[in-house]
Amino acid sequence: MAIVNAVKSGNWSDPTVWSTGSVPVNGDTVSAVSFVVDFDVDIDQPLTMLKATTGRFRHVGTTTRTVRASADSGEFSGTQGLVVNSNTGTLIFVGNGKGSIVVSSATCFLNTWYGRFRVMGIVTGGGLSFSYGANNQNTGIMEIDTAVAGETAFPPAHGAINNSGGTLIVDLAIGNGYGPGRPIASSVAVFGQNNVGQFTYVRKIQFGPYGAVPVGGAVLLDNSATNTAQFRIAPGGTTKTLADPATFADSPVPADVRAGTEYNYGNNVGTCAVPLPSQVSAGTAVDDAIGTAVITEDQLYAVLQRNPAFTAERTLGDDKPLTFSWPNSTDAIQGEVSLDNGTYAPITGNISYLRNENGKHYYILEYNPADRPTEEGTARYKLYSGTHTMYATLRTIEDFEPILERLPEELDDGRIKATISDDQAGSIQSGIVQQLKKYEVS
Repeated sequence: MAIVNAVKSGNWSDPTVWSTGSVPVNGDTVSAVSFVVDFDVDIDQPLTMLKATTGRFRHVGTTTRTVRASADSGEFSGTQGLVVNSNTGTLIFVGNGKGSIVVSSATCFLNTWYGRFRVMGIVTGGGLSFSYGANNQNTGIMEIDTAVAGETAFPPAHGAINNSGGTLIVDLAIGNGYGPGRPIASSVAVFGQNNVGQFTYVRKIQFGPYGAVPVGGAVLLDNSATNTAQFRIAPGGTTKTLADPATFADSPVPADVRAGTEYNYGNNVGTCAVPLPSQVSAGTAVDDAIGTAVITEDQLYAVLQRNPAFTAERTLGDDKPLTFSWPNSTDAIQGEVSLDNGTYAPITGNISYLRNENGKHYYILEYNPADRPTEEGTARYKLYSGTHTMYATLRTIEDFEPILERLPEELDDGRIKATISDDQAGSIQSGIVQQLKKYEVS
């Protein structure tokens, strides 16, 4: 995007203030140069970078102004702050900022009056003395999400300092890289002066990678449910977080927390897989939504055709295996059988993969007399793996083929005399009934 420089002091919304003749847009690099640019409107430009040489950006009103951008004071050499709240109003800055690295006493965020300055981002101390990330210079209130100590020796460049009789509140204070063999000293993330009437609070502290303390001066703990302190166990090594046991004693087990979600300050990670609404049946509650998945007739038909339940018929004594299809070729399939509506018991016959044919995977259930009725009857099988289940039915019947083959000869010879009622005929195979009636046996 464009580099836009101020050509005079004035309001942000005034096109004549800018070198391009138009108001900066999201993504521009905007410099106040040596002028003072006032925030007369809210700004929602998270990709915009604010810079200056000796000038500054300022909120002078008594109302609330919100600015969403980032502040780069890397080349800033002004001593009155790069982004300033200079009246009794409230300035909410959503973005990050850092103290100067080219000149001393060049602060990024400065609260100079009685108003409230809220920085929703990371504030870092600069590289030279007194180049603070944020400075609460008067009796107003300054609130910061995260403050990080500057990387400089004495005099310090604190991440945030409460420099008068006001109130400074920082959610997280992080120490710098000072440690054994590393000559970065004196700067802390949050420093509270000893002025009468000042109050400096932190909620969470995090020691630097080599153990540098994150706070200095007069700093109090802002008592809240999120209070934690993270210490280094070894230089540049692992950390240990201390927390109020009353807050975290009832932390859920990982299986009850969404998969991949860190909680308990990084000590636990959730493992519970939560499906998307599109993966859950329509109307079924899932997470904080309702399932939307609908099984169509075509989808159901495709599944049933690919791996249908089967019904087979075998004569008593037939020892041929049962063949069936399955969704894949890698499952370890187990089974249970119920003989004539009895209790299900484990299948005795072996189940093994047979072949792939036209995209279907076929298995066989080897014959075992324990898995089939010994008389005419029904065997119901339940076949299952870790992901699929199938039911099958086998009917066993008498083998009437020998009778049918010799029946005409025996009837012609007059060797068989029989009387068959309709009730009796209904109990034997229809082929025999028809054959007997053909010969008019009486």
